[in-house]
Amino acid sequence: MTDLHPASIRHVDHAAWRELAARFLDDNYQQSPAYARAIARRQRAAVEHVVIEHGQEIAGVATIRVRTLPLIGGGIAYVTGGPLTRQARAGDVRRLGHCLQTLSAEYVERRGLVLRVLAPVGSPPWNERASTAFVGAGMTPTDRSRRYRTLLLEIDRPLDEIRAGCSKYWRRNLRRAEQRPFVVQSGTTVDLFEPIQTLYARLRDRKGFHAPFDADFFRALQPDLPGDEQLTASVVQLHGEPVAGLVTSMLGDTCMPLLLAVDVEGLRGYAVYLLQWHSIVMARTRGLSYYDLGGIDPERNPGVYNFKLGLRGHDLCAPGPFERRPPGVRGAVCRGAEAVHRRLSRARPRVSLPASTGAETVLRRAEPGDVEQLVALCRRSFPESLRWQVGGDPARRWWRAVLPSASCETWVSAGPGGIQGYFVLVINERDRNFARRVADAARGPWLRAALRRPWAVAAHVFRGLRRRRKGAAAAPSVQRTPPGERTWVELIAVAPRCRGRGVAALLLEHAESRTRQMKRRAVQLTVTPGNRVALQRYARSGYGLVHESAGGLILGKHVDAGRGGGS
Repeated sequence: MTDLHPASIRHVDHAAWRELAARFLDDNYQQSPAYARAIARRQRAAVEHVVIEHGQEIAGVATIRVRTLPLIGGGIAYVTGGPLTRQARAGDVRRLGHCLQTLSAEYVERRGLVLRVLAPVGSPPWNERASTAFVGAGMTPTDRSRRYRTLLLEIDRPLDEIRAGCSKYWRRNLRRAEQRPFVVQSGTTVDLFEPIQTLYARLRDRKGFHAPFDADFFRALQPDLPGDEQLTASVVQLHGEPVAGLVTSMLGDTCMPLLLAVDVEGLRGYAVYLLQWHSIVMARTRGLSYYDLGGIDPERNPGVYNFKLGLRGHDLCAPGPFERRPPGVRGAVCRGAEAVHRRLSRARPRVSLPASTGAETVLRRAEPGDVEQLVALCRRSFPESLRWQVGGDPARRWWRAVLPSASCETWVSAGPGGIQGYFVLVINERDRNFARRVADAARGPWLRAALRRPWAVAAHVFRGLRRRRKGAAAAPSVQRTPPGERTWVELIAVAPRCRGRGVAALLLEHAESRTRQMKRRAVQLTVTPGNRVALQRYARSGYGLVHESAGGLILGKHVDAGRGGGS
């Protein structure tokens, strides 16, 4: 590629852009015009399709989402999964450099916008060279967007070699799945998405999570995608009933799984292994070179990470995110406005629960008027705790000591039927006055139980000894975090009528979000060894064992991967 001519930018419609994008090996679903429009509608952004030309040669193309600030001007131009520049497997990093410089001149220098780019993932050597190109174009790393880490598997080799390179347990579970009477059906028709929607809803209800891009999102997106961009849906059936489903995108030289759904029968039969292998075979048949396993988070989701790790792909991060801001006041205003918008979004009280609840909840700070409901909820949720079972006054006294304290926060999810659940987050463990007030409020239950219900004290002591004999449950060990760098979930509970509907996941996610907002590294909590349901729930959420104490098992989770350290 010659350097004699300066690069220029040209805006085109989505049809012309799509035709040009098909020439590039790093083409991907995030750069798809239909996908960009769907995301832009959520963000109230505009979509622009641009071609970067270097003389008579096309250096690259990009789909850009632009969010502008009303009245004051400025804003942010997002490029996710772009710009597309690789026309050969090795790639010419100079193309990327020309594109970045041209985009900066247009969006930063001329239009006064912040340019933020997360490039498409490539081979490890390409990622290193691409990062150098970003720095050479005057862009700097930013923490305002999430970094993309994944496992990239090379599939342009014999299938026997790919399979032999998988871990022993992965090959064993794949053989088990192949021995079952499973039937795999794949295609791009919309009706194949319907069983995946059903399976995903069951998975969501069982695990209690909420994802912004779920099966409904991809099902609605499919009709808007042209034939060469359409997603592939694969469904595993057992005796005519769907047990697992996978949605993948096959653009450029890479296949990427976007969504996996499986029910209990599919888990027992190892159907997810069969689905992944089936998709690898399809991608290789189409001539693709890579299989991107769709993102990993070893600390927050170790189970999925270990499953994907069995395919033995390259552990790498996509180049970026990088950004370049306009100089002077405009750049500072854009950054400040974004910070305010993020803070307001996090503080917004209304949160949509998973669809299975059929209602909308309000996530808010607890108020003095909530004490009676909190006491009743604690009595139903903690039948073995003397604090809540011996009478109302000590429990009310405990809550009246906790709610006004500046050393902790109590959040409740409230719906049409009242409080659905709550959690107490201690943010200052070193406040001795707070600890003393709480201890004084908790001393009453013991005195009252000893005088009025001595059998309750005896039963409580017996249960404690029994739990101690059981010992700690098997869990991955994680490093202890100092008190000043963590928060502590003192209590968390969900009303019986709302269990299994995602309320606990919503509360725990908000506790972790508050921890990140306070610039703390980890969140910890205590759970009794005999509470297997809670232990499994926390393990799925990425919590590991810190240590075992007299009060139970101390679990922790690292919530800010960018800062390093333990949990």
